[in-house]
Amino acid sequence: MKELVVPFRGERYREGERLGRLIAPPYDVIDPAERARLAALDEHNIVHLMLPEAPGDRHAWAAEQLAAWRRQGVLVRDAEPAVYVMAQGTRQGVFVALAAEGYEPRRVRPHEKTHAGPKADRLALLRATRTNLESIFLLAPDRDRTLAHALAGVATRSPDATAELDGAAIRLWV
Repeated sequence: MKELVVPFRGERYREGERLGRLIAPPYDVIDPAERARLAALDEHNIVHLMLPEAPGDRHAWAAEQLAAWRRQGVLVRDAEPAVYVMAQGTRQGVFVALAAEGYEPRRVRPHEKTHAGPKADRLALLRATRTNLESIFLLAPDRDRTLAHALAGVATRSPDATAELDGAAIRLWV
């Protein structure tokens, strides 16, 4: 059986000192005014790629920008696959690669109804950039708290990156 959850080679901003100016909340909670505010913080804020505003094919523009950021060293790919643990305020979670599968095995279930327009837009962005620019929030059962204890253990180390977003402290461990 194929593994459901595996480590992956993440891509991160090279400059850790300005992360608070480079990150953004999920695309679906960003209204036009917030998008403009985030975009004005830094020319490399992820909102430029997540919610591209460009004449013509905005998804192709995002792909071109992403390629330029990579060439310029704005973004760097980690050398080895990893699991990324993140804490935002008191909440902890993990970034992993999750295998796509149908609903029949009932291991991954839909958590919300997503409208056709946003799904088509996100798919077009994924196809143009060939990169998953955003994470998907999932809940996982942890009845015996094995996952919670593992995350708490990782969080005892010094974080590999820190930032603040909308007043919430964010810490990341690789």
